[in-house]
This record gives sequence, structure tokens and C-alpha cells, in this order.
Amino acid sequence: MTKNGTAYTATSTFTQVPGMTADAGSTLSGSALLSNGSKAAATISGQVSITDTGFGGVSFTVEICKNGVLIPGASVTDTTYLTKVLTIPTATTSVTGSDQISLWVKLGATTTTVTVTAGSNTWVRIT
Repeated sequence: MTKNGTAYTATSTFTQVPGMTADAGSTLSGSALLSNGSKAAATISGQVSITDTGFGGVSFTVEICKNGVLIPGASVTDTTYLTKVLTIPTATTSVTGSDQISLWVKLGATTTTVTVTAGSNTWVRIT
């Protein structure tokens, strides 16, 4: 799944990134990706493109969650500065067709404005 044409402004609490769109052959439930069937060791990967329009240098965390719970290892924290692409470490987990895989973000402080950029640089995949 890929971020649609509307940017999303991050907050200081973990929130699911809305406005995701399904890639060819994918199914979504809201802004969460559904697995195409079950797999015992599915590979989960993703990345997020952000733009910092404020002061920069603020902690920013991105997570991939399964049913709202962090997939172990699928998290990255970095500092913001202008425009940046954060690659989330690849993780392995079991999935079923009803599991919802989603992207969550959190800004470390509200002294700046950070948006998740729309477009093909923000995505989540199950393989």
C-alpha cells in the first residue's frame, strides 16, 4: 500500500497514518493492509517520507503494527530535518487474511511540524 495524495501531519502520540491506497493486487481495511491469505513467516517492510517545516532535530518514530500492536523489530527512530526518507527495518511475522498491517508515526516534540509526505516514497509491503 502507498500513501495517497494528501500529506498527514504527525502528532506527539502514536497515530495510524490515514489515507493509504491499495497497490495492484492488494486489499485494505481503512488504511491497513490485509494479507492475501495466511503465511507463517511473512516479511513486512516499509518506508516513510517526511518533511519537517519547523525547527528540525526532533525525534521521530515510525512503526509497522499488526492489529495495532508493534511488530517486533519493525520500528525506526531518527531526528527530523527538512525532507528525509526513513526505511523501517524488515521484520518477519505470521499473518492471516484478517490481520491488519498498518503504519504508525509519532513526533518526539510539538516544537516543529512534520508531515508524512504523500506519494510512492511512503509504503508498506507484505511478502
